[in-house]
Amino acid sequence: MSWEPLDFENAFSQYVSKFGFGNGKVMLRVVEATEGYKAVNPRYQNWLRDKRATALKDLNEVDRCYGWAKYVHKADGKQKAPDAGQKTDETGQKPGAGESVEWRPAILRKVPNNSNAFGVEWVHGTPGNSEGTLQLHKSAVLLAPRAPKIDDNTDPRHQAVLKQARRLRSSGKSDWEIEAYLNKLLEKQWEEREAQRNREENPEAEPKPPRLTIDQIRAYLQREEGQARSMPTCS
Repeated sequence: MSWEPLDFENAFSQYVSKFGFGNGKVMLRVVEATEGYKAVNPRYQNWLRDKRATALKDLNEVDRCYGWAKYVHKADGKQKAPDAGQKTDETGQKPGAGESVEWRPAILRKVPNNSNAFGVEWVHGTPGNSEGTLQLHKSAVLLAPRAPKIDDNTDPRHQAVLKQARRLRSSGKSDWEIEAYLNKLLEKQWEEREAQRNREENPEAEPKPPRLTIDQIRAYLQREEGQARSMPTCS
């Protein structure tokens, strides 16, 4: 006999119908959750696997994430996926006469050699994309994560200073210290370019770069770590 773990998020009252709490004697066993116990209790193995599984709504990886994409309700109720060689609509999904748009949950993927589009895999099996070839312009998708690892379209000025983030973290700096340092560096570089522009009497002023946030820094570092793990190693 293998014992079934109780979910610590539930109360005994929620297990009345399953185990009969309150209607008689119920056998309970308290054990330490060790690797040895996991090896002898298959129910605990399954429970632990389910607990550690990433929920679909929390999917946030370097090559895919959860989000929403525009689905256009065509007159016949279907959306035709573009051919492999067809260019992505630069304006996103646009409804025609008598058609409407709905934002549907989807898994969004990077498109090789095209930073302006995302591959779309509908979560609920929307008709018209059984081959998984649908691509939509980035204006027709919404990324769910607050700091999506998949979206590396960073301001070039940010990219220049973000390269120092890994070195700063390796030196023991906290993410807040890294944020303060990089923003100070970002502003200093902009001031130097503005001073150079004034000396050259260049009338085209450069707008001040937006501040980097901790979320952006963490997302950048996570992307870098993910790319480093995916690179083949020499044996």
